[in-house]
Amino acid sequence: EAIESAIFEYTQQKHNSNLKKTITDDGQLKVNNEVAVESALLFDASHAVPRPQYLETLNDDQFRAACFDMTRPLLVVAAAGSGKTLTMMKRVEFLLRNEVQPEEILALTFTRNAAAEMRERITKFVGKSEVSRLTISTYHALCLQICRQFADRLGYTADFTIVSVKQQKELLGSAVASVTKEGSDMATKKRVKQLLKSIHNWKAAMMPPNRLSDQDEAVYRLYESRLRESNCLELSDLVLKTVQLFEQHPDVLSFYRLQYRYFLVDEFQDTNKSELELLKLLACNGRITAVGDDDQTIYAFSGADSNTFGLFRFIFADSTTIRLEQNYRSTKNIVQASNQVIQHAVHREPKQVWTSNDLGSPIRICECRTEHCEAAWIISQIKSAQSNGVSLDSMAVLYRTQRSGREMYASLCTAGIPVNIRGYEYYKDKEVQDVLHVMRLLVNDSQDGSCRAVAKMINHQVKLADLSLIQSTARSSRCSTLSLIRQLVDGSWTIQLDPKSHAGFKKMVKMFDMLSVLMTKIHLPEFVSRIFDFLPRCRSYRAAKSGHQGLASMLIQEAKDFVSSVGTVTGSIKPLLKRFLDHIELSMHEGSSIGSEQSGSTNQVAAIKRGSVQARSAVTLCTVHQAKGLQWPLVFLIRFHEGQFPLIQQNVNRDHESEAESVRLEEERRLAYVALSRAQLDLRISYVTEMNGQMMEKSRFLKELPSELISFSQQFSTVHSGHSSTSLAIQTRTGSGGAWHKFVANPIKPVDKEMQEKMKSIGRQKRLQNKENVPSPPHKTVRSDPGVD
Repeated sequence: EAIESAIFEYTQQKHNSNLKKTITDDGQLKVNNEVAVESALLFDASHAVPRPQYLETLNDDQFRAACFDMTRPLLVVAAAGSGKTLTMMKRVEFLLRNEVQPEEILALTFTRNAAAEMRERITKFVGKSEVSRLTISTYHALCLQICRQFADRLGYTADFTIVSVKQQKELLGSAVASVTKEGSDMATKKRVKQLLKSIHNWKAAMMPPNRLSDQDEAVYRLYESRLRESNCLELSDLVLKTVQLFEQHPDVLSFYRLQYRYFLVDEFQDTNKSELELLKLLACNGRITAVGDDDQTIYAFSGADSNTFGLFRFIFADSTTIRLEQNYRSTKNIVQASNQVIQHAVHREPKQVWTSNDLGSPIRICECRTEHCEAAWIISQIKSAQSNGVSLDSMAVLYRTQRSGREMYASLCTAGIPVNIRGYEYYKDKEVQDVLHVMRLLVNDSQDGSCRAVAKMINHQVKLADLSLIQSTARSSRCSTLSLIRQLVDGSWTIQLDPKSHAGFKKMVKMFDMLSVLMTKIHLPEFVSRIFDFLPRCRSYRAAKSGHQGLASMLIQEAKDFVSSVGTVTGSIKPLLKRFLDHIELSMHEGSSIGSEQSGSTNQVAAIKRGSVQARSAVTLCTVHQAKGLQWPLVFLIRFHEGQFPLIQQNVNRDHESEAESVRLEEERRLAYVALSRAQLDLRISYVTEMNGQMMEKSRFLKELPSELISFSQQFSTVHSGHSSTSLAIQTRTGSGGAWHKFVANPIKPVDKEMQEKMKSIGRQKRLQNKENVPSPPHKTVRSDPGVD
């Protein structure tokens, strides 16, 4: 690689030896008085040409990546905390300053939150007018737009809808019941869950289902058939259908190749096979920059593969790799500990992360007898830090499974510590789901699952047998369930129904007729609020009308924010409603709260239902998957023992692991690395030695940490300092040879006074931000972890 780099530099210098190179005041590079996009070699400190001012803050590797020749493929391997987002922003700015048109740039990332953050940060560099012309999107949002525009080529109508996970399970369960002639039981539900996971994996990997039994294949075919009959797509269909569209219709592919000429991909390690195939088709000109860290590949359940970097080099054979290895986030102790864990990974890009930050405090590790002792230790540590001026907003408790989070949440609430659980999905509440079902039917009346839900919602006396009869009749007649219900109500179709069911259907048709009229008269936010008026179960909205804030107000505010971002429409709002529903559905499938971080807390949602909400500082609780991309000054990692970190059975023979177990262990190691690298200034880890009557062993990852980096203690009591003045029986030692001693578990003074001041400063900044930004309904999204618990 070093030889190749030297050859490349030599050829570039020779090629440019006769060219007159100048840099204008606004940072444009000119070759022979013509604006050109050139290699970073022209700007390297070893050359006479100085760096433009807008790139002065970058280190040498970031600078090379930002200015690398955009006509060639580039792979940026960016370690945790190495400033990859800043580098990407500067790369976009470099292109725009060198006369690349904003419309020609396509920037892709994995979540809507990341796309929003990217757009916000680029705006600071180049301004709103330029950013508004850029395409910054997720894979799914881009493919949804493409599929809608060319829906007829795919055999769908443009008003198709994306089915929720719940609807997928219902459709697949119905297909299983139709094929097997069996009712719904636990075995059936388990089978549905396994099949749904397999279907998702097939589509992500672009592999047709194989080695299926005749019965399972029949179920799969029936499921896909009913999806098409309902004019619906799964989320995993979006990228797959777009790739198929490009392959089968070269004119469509040519259209997008002409539209987009420069490609940037963030979080490249999360890319699955179908998304990689999409990039291969679009970026055939090689003008692509991919940025990511293979050490943070933790989404195998979404089809991500750490070998994606190798595939990139295979597809783009003339690509260059630049590594960002300087960590700006964490202290030396934390960086060294993270490196120690990840360096044992079998397959990874060669890199050695380093930092010029302070050494920092030792990593505190506590051995706790039970999970109750662990909770007591965490509570004591939080109150200790708080008493020393560290704000609760600066702390986070990370865990491997949702179950661990629920237990810790209960303990912290009992101790009176405010908690914010990231990733709480308020739209899963029944009131909001009721409204979404109505919206889906207004956009796509073929959605039989939503039709069934709305019919039961409007009148609980509607008989399930009557609903099933209507659905089967509609299916055999090749019409939607809602259209058949309309015909039954107006008398143009006759089926023997229970009178109560008929009354419920009549009420349902009347509601949809009224809503259809309203769509032409009022704006989207008001229309959403009117839907709540029609639905009997939405008690929280009635509370909101009497002066309290309800769950309904979150969805209404989301509609207001959406309209402010995309603009209003004249005439019917149905097209806008369709786009708004897409926005909601994509956010739901990312498993993230559509709203702000404030609205993401479980205790706040409970307060909303009671009608009382107050902004306050709170400790963040989230899974390690949800924490990816985030950072806090003080991080607690809990349940760091075998069976949790890694999440594999303790009794597995480590000397005779299967290939699948080895692959899974590699991902668990990367997950531990992500967990450790979330901490900026202070990292504290706990593990349990006894749980549910079973003896537990501390994580193998902890055993890899050098003793000079850690401070070890033990917790034997379930009493914390906030409940009693009783001394806790704790033993502690620092380093490898410290003497054991006992002490009273009152607040522990931070070892590093300078670090204490840093944490206080960060806490003050966050409190000021909270005062300036009064909690408004939601915007931030956080990817959840559908793969665990």
